[in-house]
Amino acid sequence: MPENSVTINTVAQLARTSKTTVSFYLNGKFEKMSEETRRRIERAIETTRYRPNLAARCLNRKRTKMAGVILGDVANSFSNQIVRGIENITLQEDYQIVLGNSNYDSQIERKYIERMVNMGVDGLIVQPTLQFPDVGKKLETLGVPIVFLDSSARSAANSRVGTDSRTATRKAAEACLARGYEDFLMLTADPGQLSTRKDRTSGISEVLEKAGKTCASLLLRSDTKPDEIAAFVTEHLRLNRHTLIFVPTCWALPTVYLALGNFRNLIPDTVGLLGFDNTEWTRFSVPSITTIVQPVYEEGRTAMRILSDILSGKQEKPVTRMLGCTISWCESTDLRLPGAAGSAAI
Repeated sequence: MPENSVTINTVAQLARTSKTTVSFYLNGKFEKMSEETRRRIERAIETTRYRPNLAARCLNRKRTKMAGVILGDVANSFSNQIVRGIENITLQEDYQIVLGNSNYDSQIERKYIERMVNMGVDGLIVQPTLQFPDVGKKLETLGVPIVFLDSSARSAANSRVGTDSRTATRKAAEACLARGYEDFLMLTADPGQLSTRKDRTSGISEVLEKAGKTCASLLLRSDTKPDEIAAFVTEHLRLNRHTLIFVPTCWALPTVYLALGNFRNLIPDTVGLLGFDNTEWTRFSVPSITTIVQPVYEEGRTAMRILSDILSGKQEKPVTRMLGCTISWCESTDLRLPGAAGSAAI
């Protein structure tokens, strides 16, 4: 059945219910609707591929001036900067943020989405997991636009704002090879949870493979102890060679730095350390730490600007905005010029 011939009446007939009930479903009013009716309508929409005009629905829906924001970990500095960037626009546009913490769990993610839609949020900004459930089509049907933040969810139907961390990682790795690092260790949270983690781990792997080198990895959990990290480094460290430790996970860098307490006198001539963000302390630590820096505040600001433009009808088609990163070169990777520091755009 051609999509442009499908109407709300078509869906109602196939679902064996009324047009009014389908309309309630499309507007997220499930309170008086049985689970069986909801499933029939959902199946009918999937079968007919019914897609109401998103821009028109956004303009016609009763506006609540609420925007749902779902992040993987609201406690870290990355999320703090993201929220500040979002608020820069919401304060101008008189929006209220409803914030959720998914803990990088797709089931929690789904629950937050359902609850926020039922609350009547006008739109959503989500840092999606790679296991992001297939709710994009449902949100589109409900007339609730979504902007993916930081990570992607393999959906061309939604807008996304991110940073080119893969290219940044590749360039940083190439520079560290040129500086003389020979062995490589990677301490990372599960790359299977977020596309950005996968981009970063793939970025360094591509460079090392091209150079004929390998990289030993330790998968970090939120409860990984510094002693476990120190034991891993001790096992793989060769004192007669230069070893770079790469930490592509923002929240893990403080724990890794703590774990390297007994190795700091070896930095940067034997041990190098490269991380992401954390600039509120990495530039002032001893030794200072080289990090790849994302424009996180601008990322949040851009995501909310896109969402606001969708809701006002200014933006009708999905857009992707990828922001550039910088490398803050500090003492932890400076084999040739100990003590020098600076920042380079990439």
